[in-house]
Amino acid sequence: MGFEGRDGNNVDARAPNPSPERVLLARSELQAVWSAVDALSRQQREVFLLRFVEELSLAEIAEALGMRVGSVKASCFEGWEVCESQMKEQRWR
Repeated sequence: MGFEGRDGNNVDARAPNPSPERVLLARSELQAVWSAVDALSRQQREVFLLRFVEELSLAEIAEALGMRVGSVKASCFEGWEVCESQMKEQRWR
């Protein structure tokens, strides 16, 4: 799992012996992502987690949540936008 650090270098959280600085940076970035996810509405959070954590297809999410695929797409897009905005505010992207 890789992240791009503030310095533009790639941070690989799975590296066998990452430096303490890289571990701290990866943890900070991960905490910022989860903080952004917490800012989502309940529906956006459910869709976002099913899509990007559980890696379900849009159709699978729609079926699991009893939604139309178009509504899932909209919630996913809106959730992504909120997370992106939150991350920009926190200066990670």
